[in-house]
Amino acid sequence: MAIVFALVIRHFAVEAYKIPTQSMAPTLLGDDPRRGPGDRVLVKKWDAVLGGPERWQIWVFRPPLDRTINYVKRAVGFGGETVEIEEGDLLVDGKVARKPRRTREAMWFPAWPAPRKGKDQAVPWVGEGFRIEGEDGFAVAGATGRKLLRYEGQVRDSVLGTGGTNAVGDVRLRFEVEDAEPGTVLVVRITGRAGPCEVRVPVAGGAAEASAGPASKASFPLGGGPVGEVEAWFADLQFGLAVDGEEVGTMDDLVPLPRGERATFGVSFGVEKGGATFRSVRLDRDVFYTSTGTTRFEVPQGHVLFLGDNSAHSQDARLWKGWEVVETAPGGRTFRSENRPYPRDGRVVFRDRDGVLRSFAEGEVRVSDQPVPLSFVPVHDLHGRAFSIFWPPRGFTTVEGGRLGVLP
Repeated sequence: MAIVFALVIRHFAVEAYKIPTQSMAPTLLGDDPRRGPGDRVLVKKWDAVLGGPERWQIWVFRPPLDRTINYVKRAVGFGGETVEIEEGDLLVDGKVARKPRRTREAMWFPAWPAPRKGKDQAVPWVGEGFRIEGEDGFAVAGATGRKLLRYEGQVRDSVLGTGGTNAVGDVRLRFEVEDAEPGTVLVVRITGRAGPCEVRVPVAGGAAEASAGPASKASFPLGGGPVGEVEAWFADLQFGLAVDGEEVGTMDDLVPLPRGERATFGVSFGVEKGGATFRSVRLDRDVFYTSTGTTRFEVPQGHVLFLGDNSAHSQDARLWKGWEVVETAPGGRTFRSENRPYPRDGRVVFRDRDGVLRSFAEGEVRVSDQPVPLSFVPVHDLHGRAFSIFWPPRGFTTVEGGRLGVLP
């Protein structure tokens, strides 16, 4: 009876899957000779029956070219939508698809301190009047005018030490504030697709003053001070500020500047006046969808568009192509094959997406001249939504990033 119950649970409720590759890193980690075996995730199978995916959820499914294997990717587009990749962002029906805050938290990639670099990595921050405090801290004192630390170089789309051909302007800067002098005003400046975005934060509280581009301005109420933690970001054409863990304001739907009018992407922080110690400085970047392969998708009804977080190393909807084989008889079936069908003894032979070896007389089928894009996953090929990481024992973790407890 216990075995029957377990089989029922696996078929209809929850099943475990192993992550074999780094296509979803750093959200989900695959097999790695240095780190060890890939993550194991739990998948809620009833979600495929009770409503299907929502945008930004991670799902397990059978890919269009080979239904004998499973893929895990993030759902980004649905039937009737037009999805485009534009300079790393996703546009849905012409508008930037903005991630909810909880999803965005799970999709930040660490840029500095860089993962796997160890304690001796170079400090890429430059600016006069600052001293280094520990491994990830800086201090400035007695400033009567603006003093900023600038991130030297550009943030790029590398993951786990590989890749990095594209400059990324969607970033987040975080730090803790200690020993602030009276009257100190903090500054964070991020230059992205919308031009320079800046926020000035008085450590005593009150209101933060933000600006984006040449004309947009906003005021974010802070309440009483002192300010202990600051987080500022530019992502999905939004500039935002969080103080002491609470989001205090955003500037939404910013307009990207033409490429020829933009300054180089960059990040800097420091003080408008006064002094403070900045500790636990962290610079992260948003996922950057590369423009490799197909970059514009018109999603048919009953289908879902999936992309990987580690875009430069992900086999996903941008790259899925295959050969179409159509029976010439009226009402004939259409088959898809990952590899080009080949002739043998006057017949056309190929293996279809179900792994079945098929053979037709040459006049019975018509083969496409070139591989055709096969970017969309039918809803009946969805297994379920990945909702937690349960192994290896890095902690029992929800995919969105919240801790549920620690395995022994």
